[in-house]
Amino acid sequence: MTAVIRARFDLIESDRRLIIYFNAHLIRKPFHTFRDAL
Repeated sequence: MTAVIRARFDLIESDRRLIIYFNAHLIRKPFHTFRDAL
């Protein structure tokens, strides 16, 4: 039971990390486009 909870927690952590990375990528790209336009 504990192993299942731990595995699920690891999955949630990896999902959260992926979402943060994805959001950072989305934020970074318009910033670079804006800077290149200047």
